[in-house]
Order: sequence, then structure tokens, then C-alpha cells
Amino acid sequence: MKRVITFPNLEIELIRAHISKGDLAKEINISIASLYSKLRGDTQFTLSEVRDIKYLLETKLDKEYSYEYLFKTDV
Repeated sequence: MKRVITFPNLEIELIRAHISKGDLAKEINISIASLYSKLRGDTQFTLSEVRDIKYLLETKLDKEYSYEYLFKTDV
């Protein structure tokens, strides 16, 4: 089965920041299964999760991101 990347920019920035999916799930206080469900687009991220992800990436990479860039679905 082909893997669908719902948030390609987010995936790229996580790789740049060397943040694994497991680490991301821990940082935003959700299970790894829940994270994968959200990354596939099966369920939605909460506003606090989106904010936490943005803050984590900005802190780790010392760069500012827009929500629109990180969570864009059509690249």
C-alpha cells in the first residue's frame, strides 16, 4: 500500500529538526497511534497540538514558521 503524506512540509521540517514521530508524540502528549492517525488525515490535530508542534520546530531550528506552511496539504 502506498503511503500518503498529508502534511509534506511538516514531514520535511521534522526530518530537518531530527524529531522522530515517537518524540513528537511525546512532546505533544498523544500516543504514537493517535499521531499517525492525525498525520494520515484520519483525525484532526487540536489547536493546542498545532501550536505545540509549531513551537517545538521553531525552538529546535531557530526559525519561524507559519501554520499555513506547516500544515499545508497540497504542495
